[in-house]
Amino acid sequence: MALLFIALPAHGQESIQRGGNGLPQIPEHFDREADKAPYVKAFAQHFGPLDPDMLRYPDGQKDKAFCEQFLIDLKAMRGITFVEPIVKADRADDPKLQDTLEKYCPYGDEANNRWVYIEDDFAWMSHEQLDETGHIVYAESNLRIYYINILNDKGGDSLITYADSVCAKDKKFGCSDPHYHVLDRDICSRGALIVPHDNKITPNFNVTDPFGFQHTKKKPEAINAIIKYKNKYFVININNTYYLWLHGEVNNEYVKCNFPHPSIIKPLSPSARDR
Repeated sequence: MALLFIALPAHGQESIQRGGNGLPQIPEHFDREADKAPYVKAFAQHFGPLDPDMLRYPDGQKDKAFCEQFLIDLKAMRGITFVEPIVKADRADDPKLQDTLEKYCPYGDEANNRWVYIEDDFAWMSHEQLDETGHIVYAESNLRIYYINILNDKGGDSLITYADSVCAKDKKFGCSDPHYHVLDRDICSRGALIVPHDNKITPNFNVTDPFGFQHTKKKPEAINAIIKYKNKYFVININNTYYLWLHGEVNNEYVKCNFPHPSIIKPLSPSARDR
């Protein structure tokens, strides 16, 4: 199947509604991933420089030049493409989701459970017990499937599943953060894609991105997308008063850019500044 890209529209930022803090108010729904571009661009103006904590370590220094150029380009929305999913739906039982999963990963019943997430430490429980204790969540809205080389290596394309509303049946337990899961290329088992505090993308870990949408009935407070930049794929995530993250893996090396909102940035220590 051919990969679908959408060229960025020439949106003007004057049409974006803003809150009392001057930050954009994120719509509850985007028809296309490309429609996120003007909002991401508007948010980007409020972020930078790099997180001082990131620069204290060799890995952070390694990505410093790349990250600084990325933020410059993001603020101008230059050379950045928002990647469209190959299929999307508003509920997990939509047949086109299942048809796509079975086409790319025809491996038994697991495909039926790829929109259900169980905490690893409680996998021994029955589904009834999991529901009663809130250790299982279900994808509820904005479900998407991508097929791209998200690991930016010679292994080829991987299937990626996403949902931005992932909640327990009993709403008193609330909701989890959005899930970008990359499926193992060989056996289609589910693992996680973006782990902001891990040291690389690990296709076999089952954890989630802690800086995603705030899952309440209020308007979303964050925005995320898969983008293509410098001919590589990355996930970008913006929480409007906390962080702007870019994460990816290139030739088995993890790339992370972390730009805190100026309201929470910490001064860089003299010893770190001299490195």
